[in-house]
Amino acid sequence: MKKGFTLIEMIAVIAILALLLLIIVPSVNGILNRSKEKLNDEQIAQIENAARNWGLKNIELEDIDGDNQLEPTPSFVSIKTLKDTGFLEDKVVKELETNSELKDDTKICITYEKNQYIYTLEGDC
Repeated sequence: MKKGFTLIEMIAVIAILALLLLIIVPSVNGILNRSKEKLNDEQIAQIENAARNWGLKNIELEDIDGDNQLEPTPSFVSIKTLKDTGFLEDKVVKELETNSELKDDTKICITYEKNQYIYTLEGDC
């Protein structure tokens, strides 16, 4: 009596493993992409919050119609300034699309339009 598996048994096992991989890999890939997007959204919220707090403390507001608002011209603050003044944690901040680290000299543009503050990277300002 021979010991071992037949060719058909081996093919069946390989087919089952391939089927499991076809189901699992896209699911795991989707989970990883969603977690990267969530991390990016959280980082954007942290940077906006830090820029907002920095702006409230450091930018001269002008009185427009009895309401203290930013000047219509944009104000800028760098990531390094936000980190040095304690408004932003000193950790690596990455862009989602390029997965590259935002440099400390990257500037955040703070503008006031349509009764709301808008925070964008300098190139988008």
